[in-house]
Amino acid sequence: MYIANRVLAVVISLVTTSLVFADQPESVDESFDDFLELSLEDLMDIKVTVASLFEESALDVASSVSVITQEDWEARGSRRISDVLEAVPSVHTTTTWGGGETIAIRGYATELSVRGVAFSLDGVPLNSYVYAATAYDKAIMELDFMDRIEMIRGPGSALYGTDAFHGVVSYNLEKDQGDYLKTRTALGDPLYQQGSMTSGWQSGLTQVNFGLAYRKEDNHQLAFQYTDPIDGSENESARDQGYENSSAYLSLTNGELEQGIFTFKAFANQFNANEYQGIGTQFFQTIPDYFDVESTSLARQGDITNNDSDFILATTSYEQSLSNDVIVHAQAYYWESHQDWEYDSNHYPTELTTLNGVVYPCKSTLDTDTRNPVFCPHTIYQSADEDRLGANLRVKQDNQHLNTQWLVGLGYDRQSVNDSRVHRITPDGFTRNRYDNPYQGDSRNIRHLIFQAKTGFMDDALHLVYGVRWDDYSDVGSHTSPRLGAIYTISPSLTTKLMYGHAFRAPTAIERDGSQTTVLQNENLKPETIDTYEWALIHSTKHHQTELVVFTSDWDKAIALIPSGQGTSNIYKNVNNNKAWGVELTHTWLINQWSTTLNASYVESENETDGLDYEGFPSVITNLGVQYQFTAFDGKVGLWQRAMWNYTEGDPTENCSPDDARDYYRTDLHYQHRLNDQIEIFTDVSNLFDRDNTLPSYYGSENGLLDYGRVFNIGAEISWF
Repeated sequence: MYIANRVLAVVISLVTTSLVFADQPESVDESFDDFLELSLEDLMDIKVTVASLFEESALDVASSVSVITQEDWEARGSRRISDVLEAVPSVHTTTTWGGGETIAIRGYATELSVRGVAFSLDGVPLNSYVYAATAYDKAIMELDFMDRIEMIRGPGSALYGTDAFHGVVSYNLEKDQGDYLKTRTALGDPLYQQGSMTSGWQSGLTQVNFGLAYRKEDNHQLAFQYTDPIDGSENESARDQGYENSSAYLSLTNGELEQGIFTFKAFANQFNANEYQGIGTQFFQTIPDYFDVESTSLARQGDITNNDSDFILATTSYEQSLSNDVIVHAQAYYWESHQDWEYDSNHYPTELTTLNGVVYPCKSTLDTDTRNPVFCPHTIYQSADEDRLGANLRVKQDNQHLNTQWLVGLGYDRQSVNDSRVHRITPDGFTRNRYDNPYQGDSRNIRHLIFQAKTGFMDDALHLVYGVRWDDYSDVGSHTSPRLGAIYTISPSLTTKLMYGHAFRAPTAIERDGSQTTVLQNENLKPETIDTYEWALIHSTKHHQTELVVFTSDWDKAIALIPSGQGTSNIYKNVNNNKAWGVELTHTWLINQWSTTLNASYVESENETDGLDYEGFPSVITNLGVQYQFTAFDGKVGLWQRAMWNYTEGDPTENCSPDDARDYYRTDLHYQHRLNDQIEIFTDVSNLFDRDNTLPSYYGSENGLLDYGRVFNIGAEISWF
């Protein structure tokens, strides 16, 4: 309670200070620097589409939305999406199996946090069917190709259907016009290499954009500790946490809106990762109930995973403006992915002793006659080949009749698992088991209808936002997702919002069908639902912008992975009711050559069914950035401070109570210098003071996950023409 009171006091003080100072006469020399003045105005009026499917400013949408531009993430030295989303309040990220990244939003942090966030690339849904995620088969989406990334914090099912549960992340490929060629390269520590080329060509109404990119990072050697399950000794090993990623994209656009715009886009990605977090302890939490073990870190020094994935996407769309400003938009898409996991289980114990002193050998095959549920030492190889195709039609009109903006649409989506296999290979190369997962060959068909509208009242001082989406699933029935909001402009500089959203997430293939040995089937699994209520207050002036959001959410029929009582097997069930509430603050201030950005959040979240708090999510997260634009030359320096307090080293469960993590503090430095119109150089230092920080392990690896130490890079961007 002390922390809550302290944070609320800070939030109220900052908001009050902003409101007071913002209304005072500006002391800035108006002619000092046009670029600096325009940058904040552009920020305040930047157009977003993720929250309404219209191009509107963040002030005018009935969602808590954030927009991060390429300039923003480059100024923070971002390498991956987790770095980018640090600019968003109430968002916590950490690594997971095979170099993927868990994105937890507004307090709900578990091993399933890779699910429940809908990802899209220029309107194409990216989430897989097996895991309802992108973390494994699309772990990196190349930032150098993106113009901006938009994010909804909170429900988005009324717009995007399933998976838009806790949030939505929308990648937007660059849309530069004309002829250009840009290269960006960087080298750094540890063993960091990055290079990209983006180019464009225009002829009449035809615009072609394409890009190539490569990133490699290696040799972090992040130490981890574990307790030997047999003799209880304390040991240490290390994870390399390296990855290599190659990407390419092509975009072809022809026409103009009045006569029709045709667009074709293709995107390809190949990702390889080695020695990230492994299987942890989660699947072995019931072992101490039957066997005499000192810990459940059965993987020992082999608590690591590797990953290989390939992804290719193609989409085409057509958009045209008709009479009365009615716009018709049609899109079709197809993508396929292949993903291989490798789990190091070569250090599993070869026998376990029961609490009564009886020794049982490990399982060599599925049919081994032993009470010991643990397989003998081996390496697990698990694959999944998936594809997804769909099409949608949208018809919309902006404020013509009855002062109403409206959109109607329909669509079809098919998700398929073409192949999924598991191999268990012994240390000497012998294939111990080879089998297909139960969901191999499964597919899901989804049809949807959508209606969204916004009506203005009181000379447009008040806008009501309302909408609904209906989804019909071939395997889990139908679901309706409504949304409702009110946006009131109190004054030209002050806006307030009230928002309600309902979201759902349909069970994935593995959640319903299980896997061959570790997850049991549950065909009765139902979609989980969440209802979120939000109030926002936004104050904007020429040099200040402040947004305060208060939210509460109720998450019902939550899908959770729990021990089945049959050895090391688990099962997905609708078991939990959860609740969260929180306060979010975003503040931007710009005066003279200084700019300051702050986002902060305080969140409380609880599993009401089990009486456990989601302590793996930091109660307090703050990000403070200060940038200075030099006047004697074209250079900018920025200092960023991220802090997280009050969280544990993992996700608490009935059988596991992780220790508290030490407070997290990380300072990052960025400098960029434009030598001329074509060349810019830059350098980044992350974790400037080389502080040992711990992130939670949602799979229960002992002592959490060590975050990166000090890393740096230096690079250049060249615009050739």
